[in-house]
Amino acid sequence: AVVGEPLTATLKLYQRVNIRGYENAKFPDFHGFWSQETYAPNTIEFHRESIDDKIYNVATLRSWNIIPQQAGDLVIDPSELVCVVNIKTQSPSTGSIFDDFFQDDYRTLRKRITTDPLTIHVSKLPEGAPASFTGAVGKFKMSVSLSKDSLNVHDAASLKLNVTGTGNVALLEAPKVNFPPDFEQYDVKTTDIKRGKSFEYPFIPRSYGDFTIPSVEFSYYDTESGKYVTLSGGELPLSVKKGSASSEDTLH
Repeated sequence: AVVGEPLTATLKLYQRVNIRGYENAKFPDFHGFWSQETYAPNTIEFHRESIDDKIYNVATLRSWNIIPQQAGDLVIDPSELVCVVNIKTQSPSTGSIFDDFFQDDYRTLRKRITTDPLTIHVSKLPEGAPASFTGAVGKFKMSVSLSKDSLNVHDAASLKLNVTGTGNVALLEAPKVNFPPDFEQYDVKTTDIKRGKSFEYPFIPRSYGDFTIPSVEFSYYDTESGKYVTLSGGELPLSVKKGSASSEDTLH
């Protein structure tokens, strides 16, 4: 992987014995990764799977979305689980005719099982990143719009920018918007949307006239092509009128 490239980590249990329960589960900390748990069932459900001509009962215990935050060999620590297993034993024969019915017995055994550590080889992103690159890795699309393209001076409006696609969506940062002088800007509002994020930039123009908001750029690293890609939203024209006399008096 490269820095910022999302991966899926899945922990599964394979069993061919009679497991009565589970204790003392320990899951990885994912040092060097940003991680988010995506699957954590309340009830463990098994399905049958054939491995090396043997039938196992298989269940997914956990799943995570992990994103490497640094280059190098990052090690995912082992997971651990204590399984409470019922083991069938046979009682010594007494010669009774009832032996065939009662000779089977069970004892409980606690067995600690662990996974092997996993090493993920993480490469640095290549040099030459565009100025508008803030760490997005994957494949994305962008749309930019204004809540109004004509308004009065001192009226509130907003620029809305949506970024959608696949990749490290959870870590997307708001692209930079260069508003004209005399535009009062407010904190960006970020909202999670399907397969992306929506960024809203509130602003209030403090002077009138015809303005152009420069094209907003958003860059990401495309893991398929191994190149940086820059998306441009296009220039946004905006007409600001004088408005009421009180507004003019304020300006002059």
